Amino acid sequence: MFFIIDILEQVFTFLVDFLGHLYNLFVIEPLVFFSKIYVTDLIMFFLPAIIFDLPRYILSDIVVLVREWFFLPDYETTEFARRLRSDNPPSVSVLLPGYNEADTIERTIESFLEARYPNMELIVVSDGSIDGMDTICRKYERNKKIRFYVHYERCGKSAAANFALRMARGEFVLIADADTTFDRDAVYQILLPFADPRVGGVSGNLRVRNWDKSLITRFQALEYLFSITIGRRFSHMLNILAIVSGAFGAFRRKVLLEIGGWDTGPGEDADITIKIRKAGYKIAFAPRAICQTNVPETWKAYWRQRLRWNRSLIRFRWRKHRNVYTDWRRFDLGTVVGMADSFFFQAVMPFIRVPYVILVALFFLEKSHIIISGTFYFYTLANVLQFIIAIILSERPRQDLNLWWTGFLYTFFRLYETLNRVYACVDEYLFETSFTDPYVPERVLKQSDRKWFS
Repeated sequence: MFFIIDILEQVFTFLVDFLGHLYNLFVIEPLVFFSKIYVTDLIMFFLPAIIFDLPRYILSDIVVLVREWFFLPDYETTEFARRLRSDNPPSVSVLLPGYNEADTIERTIESFLEARYPNMELIVVSDGSIDGMDTICRKYERNKKIRFYVHYERCGKSAAANFALRMARGEFVLIADADTTFDRDAVYQILLPFADPRVGGVSGNLRVRNWDKSLITRFQALEYLFSITIGRRFSHMLNILAIVSGAFGAFRRKVLLEIGGWDTGPGEDADITIKIRKAGYKIAFAPRAICQTNVPETWKAYWRQRLRWNRSLIRFRWRKHRNVYTDWRRFDLGTVVGMADSFFFQAVMPFIRVPYVILVALFFLEKSHIIISGTFYFYTLANVLQFIIAIILSERPRQDLNLWWTGFLYTFFRLYETLNRVYACVDEYLFETSFTDPYVPERVLKQSDRKWFS
């Protein structure tokens, strides 16, 4: 008995000493180190973050906050808004392509039926589903607002969306994922920016429905809050928004027909947005057009999803649409800057950060733990400031406050995301993996026109 107690005391003493050593190594020493070095050295240490991340993620958020308080344009007073509120508002077609969405499609349809917008139709396309989705959808066949079609052979989301577009009658077209649910006024809100006749597409505000399922869903909820709820406000303000999410976006039907609809994916939402911008139209963001969607609940599923998303950085923003960079006089400044901005920060910056950290570590080889700690503290402070601004701007502050402690770990998530982007970009650049992605059936990929990517 005494032998066991003695072992436990030794283990406890070891743990206390070990934690004390870690505390001294990663807290006390970094604080002492940074308090003693010159300001110029401190600036050099955080130079990439000060030049790139601070303006993009912190100063831009402050600008958005000030604009929301004092300079927010009032779409509600426009003639178009009055038309939306009239007894005969513009017609809207909601496209809902889905593959094996039996678990979520009913909730999505019910959400559509509860929307406070009278002049709508829902076009559901089951793209080769084999899980019973067709049976669920047929329950709504008597509803005159809903039309349901079946592709007995899977053709991919782009093909299903283009088929639904041909069936659409609305002046405006909304596209959503089959696991998306809308706030009741979301359709009205996403249409408001079309008061500007130059707007060809509008991105809705995505929220994470399953935010409380795991740590990775919490991280994604915070990511959506930072990059979509706030980030797209800023991009919209500068007219550089370069994506309308396929989970919830709106378009003028005539514009979609003009550009030929969706090309073969994956990444078709980014592609069609760039096509619309290159055709001379603006892309807007509607922060009060809220929808909720499910995100991957495991780290493995998240990694696979983001590989597909990040490969499109090379697939579309470098290969297919690179003439934006080389022939920039043909396109408006917002299109050029928006493309360059998203490509630089998402596909180039990850490759800059890694060698920079290595170089700094070589200069301070004996202080590598201080470098790690200092970087972590800097980005954690930035995350906290972003989170405070996000809560102020949030339409669901009580829900978002549940994510408060996630912000202190968010830097680790960003590292995981950065590694994913580096791997995806290298993989796509060298091997063009997106052209063999099972997201699109193999026979469809073989038939797709690759001349645009040469």
